[in-house]
This record gives sequence, C-alpha cells and structure tokens, in this order.
Amino acid sequence: MTDVATMFRALQARIDDLYYEIAEIKRRNANMLRPGTIKSFDGATGRAVADVGFETRPLRIMQFAGEMNCWNPMTAGQQIMVLSPAGDPGNGLIIAYGHSNTNPKPTDRTDQHQYDYGQTSQTIRKDAHFTVSGDAGQFLKADGVVVTKIKSTGSFKFKDANDQWFKIDPAAFQPTDPEDIS
Repeated sequence: MTDVATMFRALQARIDDLYYEIAEIKRRNANMLRPGTIKSFDGATGRAVADVGFETRPLRIMQFAGEMNCWNPMTAGQQIMVLSPAGDPGNGLIIAYGHSNTNPKPTDRTDQHQYDYGQTSQTIRKDAHFTVSGDAGQFLKADGVVVTKIKSTGSFKFKDANDQWFKIDPAAFQPTDPEDIS
C-alpha cells in the first residue's frame, strides 16, 4: 500500500508542478505585449519608464539605428507597447504606436509623410516635394545651401557652400502654385 500512496503523492506533486508551469506560461504570455503610456523619458540614456498597469523600470526604446539613424524622444502620455519576448517586462523594449485623441495624426493624406514637432511641420512626398514650415519661419539645409524665410520681412536668405550669405527680394519672383516645385 505504501507503494500506491507514494505513487499518488508523486502524481499529485507532478500535477502541482504542471499547474504552476501553466500559470507561469499564462503570465509570461500576458506580458509579451503590454499596451501602455510613457511615464517619463531620459534623453541621456534613451530609456523610458512606462505605465503598463504597473510602472516598469527604465527600458530601451525602439528607434531606427544604422545607416538611417533617427532620434524621436518619447513624451509623457504617449501611447506605447512594451515588447517582452520572454514575457518578462523588466527586459522589455518600448515601441511607439498609435495616435490618440491626445496625440492625433498630423494629416489624412496617404501620399506623403508628415512629421510635426511643436509648431514645426515637415512634409515629404514621393514626387520630390519637401517642405518645412512653422510659426517661427522656415529653415532648410540641403546640399550645402541653407535657405531660411524670415517672417518679419518676408525676405529670403541663403548661404552657399563658402558661407557667403545672399538675400533675395520676394518681389523679384512671380507668384506660383505652392504645389509646383518645377
């Protein structure tokens, strides 16, 4: 009889272990992708603390890093997703995602990319259309030439590759359609 009792105790212990393993798998699965918001961001480390139902430790944020290298600092309240492949949010990676009522999309157009930062807006389209605009004026640097629009006078200045500045009077130009860049 002791052999049967020992066998049942071993079976019960194995069942208990399986219940624990199933609970652990469910917990890890639930933590693989956790939606939330940014609580704080440290630009020096490039890490953010997220609120995903609990506060995470500072986690790395996903950015483009390579030949194309982008820096998009996170902001408090920004919607994010914490990706934790092993199900441990402490080792997660923060991915920015989604627009919201707090952070609406900058345009409805599907033929352009638009980036807004404060009062500055940058628009890029496949047809080589590129604009940068904002309340403080316009500024663009391309191929060694700097072009700026000074709002107070409406004049344009540019600087060539030799750091020589030139001023252009807009009265010398003919009005044109802002979409025409030919």
